[in-house]
Amino acid sequence: MDGRTVTAKQLNDYRLQLGQAILVPFHGNEGGYVRANSGGYQILLNFRGSLENFQTISFADVLKNRIPPDLMKNRIIIIGTTAESLNDLFYTPYSSSLFRTPKRTSGVAIHANLISHILSAALDGRPSIRVWTKPQEWLWILVWSAIGALLSWRLKPLQIASGIFLAGSGLLAIAYLAFLQGWWLPVVGPMLGLVGAAIAFAIVINKRLEQLQLRRILDLLLEECATYPTAGRIAIEYLKQSESDRNQAFIQKWTIDRNLR
Repeated sequence: MDGRTVTAKQLNDYRLQLGQAILVPFHGNEGGYVRANSGGYQILLNFRGSLENFQTISFADVLKNRIPPDLMKNRIIIIGTTAESLNDLFYTPYSSSLFRTPKRTSGVAIHANLISHILSAALDGRPSIRVWTKPQEWLWILVWSAIGALLSWRLKPLQIASGIFLAGSGLLAIAYLAFLQGWWLPVVGPMLGLVGAAIAFAIVINKRLEQLQLRRILDLLLEECATYPTAGRIAIEYLKQSESDRNQAFIQKWTIDRNLR
């Protein structure tokens, strides 16, 4: 602590202003949580790091007076244990690992992160984790779904995969940069919307092109029927047998409309 004064002020919507920080209560569906327990007054924690990010002193050093006299001056001291036998361990964002078993964090380290978060936000303006409203999140997903559809519309089939990869990389980069500024942006929903819309739009376009090509072939066969009626009808029948049920129904309707049966 450096002697600076921090005042608390109650805002609307149960928000609390503490110095430079504005604490927003957790409601259970923010930051990737779904219907989580939101009892009491909880906030999304902006972690400082694991236990190694904080200065620690063993109980033995305290008993044997092996610490500097002014070490604890103007400091917040948290007393706790990190022993695994007490099972006071929890999974945090720092627990995940690609190549090792996730390592749980002790409760005392989580309390240290919470205190560091509140103090840094109140005194230094360190960003707290903020989230968008539901309409903003849905609009965010809609925008990336539209981007996926636009990629399928503007790019050739062999270029769509590259376009999706670049757009997905851009989404991750934007989400990461926003997180550095304290904003938690949805990633999974927009990514699914991007890929799903691109695939769905590509299928629709492909079916539309297939139908246009089929219509062009039938128009050519219609010209053939005017010169060689029997050969034209045989060709139309062979074409109908080789197509899918959907296209067979289309050919059947086309022949009826033109009295070729």
